[in-house]
Order: sequence, then structure tokens, then C-alpha cells
Amino acid sequence: MSVRTGARAASDAGRHGAGVGRHRRVAGSVGIGARTRSWLVAAVAVAAIVGVGGTAHAVWSSRGAGSGTSSTGSATASVTLSAGTATGALRPGSAVTLSTTATNPNAAPLRITSLVLDTTRGTNGVAVSGATGTCAASWFTYTASTTGWTVPANGSTSISLPGALAMATAAPTGCQGATVTVYLQAGA
Repeated sequence: MSVRTGARAASDAGRHGAGVGRHRRVAGSVGIGARTRSWLVAAVAVAAIVGVGGTAHAVWSSRGAGSGTSSTGSATASVTLSAGTATGALRPGSAVTLSTTATNPNAAPLRITSLVLDTTRGTNGVAVSGATGTCAASWFTYTASTTGWTVPANGSTSISLPGALAMATAAPTGCQGATVTVYLQAGA
């Protein structure tokens, strides 16, 4: 081992970090100083916040264009009504309850607001059969109903119309034993 003295020793000491005005490293310490570490942590935190904020801004302010289509369902068929039948014995000058069944083949419920004669069937919506003599459909009258009924989707509803079918007071005896059928349709 050699020992240096004098100017050479001072010069060597300056080159190797010994002397005045230089920071000295403490034996065993490795890494960065506390001040540098604080600045580094702050810089990383700011970068993270800006990065997340930038991502959030991009998500909420993104724009796009395009088109789309859709369609609505439609009714496949209108409600059907069974022929109305009298639920009691008709006599001249009396009225009885008329019964019918409404059937809905659609996937959605339907609302019937009124029932009127289907004048395309029978004689103006009324047919007479099985009478003992001559009995015209004109001796019978139907009183339209506006009660309103809801028919469930893919279902049916029984409808009772009290006093809806009447027989004229002057109906002939030939109408005895007659079966009266009333053809109905949903009103507008």
C-alpha cells in the first residue's frame, strides 16, 4: 500500500470525491435521495391522474355515426266472433241475452270497443232457421253494444249482451221454434 502526501494527495482526493464542497456517500446507502424520491412519486401520480382523466374524457366524449333499423310487429288477423246465439226463449215483444265468443289470434291483446251487425252475412246480419212456418229475419232486431271488451293475446273472451236480441211484437206464429243467429263484427 502506498501513501501519498502533499499536492498529489489533494489532487487525488479531489478526483475521488473527498474534500470540500462535495457530497459524500455514506457507506452502505444505495439509491436516490428523499427529495428526489418525493419528486418522482409526485410526477408518477400526476401522470397517472392525467392518463385516467384522458381515458375518461375519451370514453365520455367519443363520437360516432351510423344507422340502424327496426320494425314493429303487426296484427296477423283481426278478432273473430262466433255467431251470436240467444240464451233464452224469444217471444213476440221480448228481448233476450245474446252470447258470442271473441277470439284473438294475435300475440298482443286487442280491445273491442263495440259490436255491430255484420250485414254481409245472413239477411242484414241475422239468419233464421228451424221455424214452423214463414219467419223473416226482419222480425228480429239487434241493439248494438258499446260496453267494450279486451281479448287476451292468443286467447278468447266470452261476451254476454243482455237484452241485445229482440223479437217484434207483431211477429207471426210461423216464427215459433225458430233458431235465430246473429252475425256480429267489431265496430269501428
